[in-house]
Amino acid sequence: MRKKVQKYSKKPIKEYLLAGGFVALVLTIPLSIVLNNQNQNRQTHAATTYEVTSGDLKAFVQNIVDTELPRKDSEIFTEPTTGEVNDFTTMLTQLENGHYADAQIIANNYNYQVIQYTDAAYNNQVVGMLKEIPPYTRGWGIYVVHPGASLRDVVVEAPHPIYDQYTAMVGVDMFRQLGAKKMFVAGTHRYAKSDASSDTAHNASSMLHLLSVNFTDGNDWIVQPHGF
Repeated sequence: MRKKVQKYSKKPIKEYLLAGGFVALVLTIPLSIVLNNQNQNRQTHAATTYEVTSGDLKAFVQNIVDTELPRKDSEIFTEPTTGEVNDFTTMLTQLENGHYADAQIIANNYNYQVIQYTDAAYNNQVVGMLKEIPPYTRGWGIYVVHPGASLRDVVVEAPHPIYDQYTAMVGVDMFRQLGAKKMFVAGTHRYAKSDASSDTAHNASSMLHLLSVNFTDGNDWIVQPHGF
């Protein structure tokens, strides 16, 4: 029997939209229906290194979008194998549990960096982040989770962070203000690939979509800001 998705997330989303102004479209979908400078130092543990840094999470994510993500027609994007999706699911579970060093051991195989990030611009909330290290070869995305926190069953996704301008920034605002558990940001321009396989909102074989299936449950609401 399908468990009824809690509805309390609808009101805050509505209030956010009324206050925000420029978000063109937000899709709120229960998974049961669809499937600048930063202060940095390094922590070494379990024979691996992960990054510890602090600052403004919104500026940090937008800087990645502006300066790192592969652009249109770059042809940088790959579809993951089942084993690769399983590895990323494991890493995100480890971040959720605060096991950053263990996640970095796996991340090293994919040229990804684990970051323990303190959002100094928003109540010093500590989150775990997983991002690709330039130069990009996969374009699988940026993933942010609240470790060990009891939060609302909301996952914020920005599937077109370049094409739908500023939606990554809107995503961070929603992640903060809704008390969301997770945030996923696509790792390339919507049309990085000429065959449009890099459009993660429409490619069921993309890492972002597959993690939306593997790293969420039937109670989660998936919220995507879009613009046009």
